Amino acid sequence: MEAYYEQLLATGKEQRPTGLQKIVVNLPEAAGCPDDSERAEFRRQFFALVRQECSKPDPEWAKGIQGAPVRDFVGFPLLQKYLGEGAVWLKPSKWAKSQPLNWVVISPAGRAFAPGATFKL
Repeated sequence: MEAYYEQLLATGKEQRPTGLQKIVVNLPEAAGCPDDSERAEFRRQFFALVRQECSKPDPEWAKGIQGAPVRDFVGFPLLQKYLGEGAVWLKPSKWAKSQPLNWVVISPAGRAFAPGATFKL
């Protein structure tokens, strides 16, 4: 699923907003994928949300080195549908040492800890 979203949100043709280093999309555990008829609109809504957040005069995400999550997808129905329990973390560039070429990163949904999966030393 991460590869699907990485391809869908590839930043090749998008211009990085001023002050933004990168975006980390935290997929919710039950995230599905937009179907073919929703792909273009999902992408449009995603980058419209990013532009909206970056145009705020004093955004919360720009105040600290870790950035902050955006979880309010009101007005973006496809983001609400597919990312509703997840978050879009915006990370400011003022503390960054470099600017990544691909500035949208997908983080998989959290997985439950399985004690049997640990190593014994």
